[in-house]
Amino acid sequence: MPEAYGGTALAETNDDTAGRPASTDIQAIGKRLLEWANSPNLLLDGDLDVEKVRVLGLRCCHGYDIDRNSRKEWERKARGFMDLALQNAKEKTFPWPRASNVIWPLLSQATNEFAAAIYPVIMDGDRVVKGKIVGSDKGKEIPIPPEIQQGLEAAAAAGQEIPPPPKQYFPGQEPGAKRRRADHVSEHMSYQLLTEQREWQTDTDRMFRSLPIIGCAARKSWFDPVWGRNCSMYVSMLDLVVNYHAKTLETAPRVTEVYELYPHEIEDRIRSEEFISFTPGMASVTEEKADQGSAYFGDPLAPHLFLEQHCFWDLDGDGYEEPYTVTIHKQSQKVVRIVARFEADGVRLTRKKDRIAKIEPIHYYTLYSFMPNPESAIYAHGFGHVLGPINESINTAVNQMFDAGTVANMGGGFVGTGLAMHTGAIRFKMGEFKPVNSVGGAIRDAIWQPDFKGPSAVMFRMFGLLVEAGRELAGIKQITTGQTAPASTDPTTMMAMLEQGMRVFKDVYKRVLRALNDEYAKLFALNRRYMPEQGLKYQRADEQFAVPHEEYKSTSGVETVGDPNLVTDMQKLMRAQVLANFKDDPRCNGVEIIRRIFQAS
Repeated sequence: MPEAYGGTALAETNDDTAGRPASTDIQAIGKRLLEWANSPNLLLDGDLDVEKVRVLGLRCCHGYDIDRNSRKEWERKARGFMDLALQNAKEKTFPWPRASNVIWPLLSQATNEFAAAIYPVIMDGDRVVKGKIVGSDKGKEIPIPPEIQQGLEAAAAAGQEIPPPPKQYFPGQEPGAKRRRADHVSEHMSYQLLTEQREWQTDTDRMFRSLPIIGCAARKSWFDPVWGRNCSMYVSMLDLVVNYHAKTLETAPRVTEVYELYPHEIEDRIRSEEFISFTPGMASVTEEKADQGSAYFGDPLAPHLFLEQHCFWDLDGDGYEEPYTVTIHKQSQKVVRIVARFEADGVRLTRKKDRIAKIEPIHYYTLYSFMPNPESAIYAHGFGHVLGPINESINTAVNQMFDAGTVANMGGGFVGTGLAMHTGAIRFKMGEFKPVNSVGGAIRDAIWQPDFKGPSAVMFRMFGLLVEAGRELAGIKQITTGQTAPASTDPTTMMAMLEQGMRVFKDVYKRVLRALNDEYAKLFALNRRYMPEQGLKYQRADEQFAVPHEEYKSTSGVETVGDPNLVTDMQKLMRAQVLANFKDDPRCNGVEIIRRIFQAS
């Protein structure tokens, strides 16, 4: 714990050397907090006041409504951007029923380009996590005993040459020991993410498809005692409700995840004692479901809406609000689960040990941001905010040109009353003649058709300008979309063109990699806390290895293997071609240059 808090771990208060709390009340409160920290559901313990729990449920629902209303405009725009990117066109009634309603795939293309570029950077081979090394890795040498040192000095003074004894190092601090431990941790965590946590790769792919559209996404990381392993889950920000004006997820007073459970899933959680026993009843069409066009009304197997709120509440009555995770059945506002969101060693006392100084909450969510939002630190901007208005203008231009072409092709006009058809609308078949009742004269004299000019050339030029402006704004260049540059272009010029085309993407990549490091840090901490002392086994190729728990304790941390300066294979190849010019230079390491060339190829 940082010295700034000036606290003492609650777990240490039973140690005679640390001193005991002066108040018996703090002992009782401390014991209760320790019990709550290990409880799978505080409601099953039976010592919570029923009325206090009911008020807690009402407070959580009210707080959720406040936070959702604060971001109502953002949510409306985000759902519109999702419809735009997914080409969800609604039937038009103007200028006529079922008029043209083409959605130009500008936002879809920008999203696909981003996802296709960043996914290989994150999933580069079978190693997605890299262990950190802090400080020197040259090892810590055991000093030569004084008597041997004196003997060496005496021999040197007498002119005798006695070789010094071989260097010896402290156990676990040999040269390269830090790198070996970091590599073991890297291999094990990569195995966890790619093999053990099968949902991680799929959710990463999904996340990188939605992140550029609405601008933000979240990942939830926790240890599941039933599965006996770490778990990761992608959570759309449409389903993670935070107050629009919150500074960070860690400092927000409430973070509410909205999810649905089918009746059989609810029953499973009740039987496994994850939820308390309650009767959910028939699912109703809530405001959230109505916003999404739910058709569940009246279905006995329809899913029920639950709120999982990470909040603070004073359950023990000591005047300090502790962090908890509260799960509520939205329709009935029934609290079905309360779990402590802190560990025993996260509870700190004041120096006098007479009251709680601070409780460190456990944070489950990692926020991924695309572009900073000047108004909100939580709800970042995506391509939808940048390209949405331009995409809508392009859609208008395209549909107006199609409608103009439809009118020009179909025609229409006025028919004089002297030309009697008595057939209503006329549609011709091949080789067919229609009888008409004419009083004489040319039929064309009784018909007048306005001059429909068709699509406008000016409109078409404006359409092209809008498309090009949107592509420039999104950073979609020919060189980044796989179109071939002239054969005469040298590698240096090619790399400069590529760097220019990747400016927007590289800016976003750095934010994504920073968020990935935060997520890996959470998973690393979970391994440190929940890994058994004997360690865990993992598979590499056809061999099985084991990583001891001690290696997680002695490793400084982990980070992503992604390099924000090398985001495409083409960039790696271009740099390798530049290095190839110096492979025979005596001032350069030719073997290393050739190795990098092969690695890039």
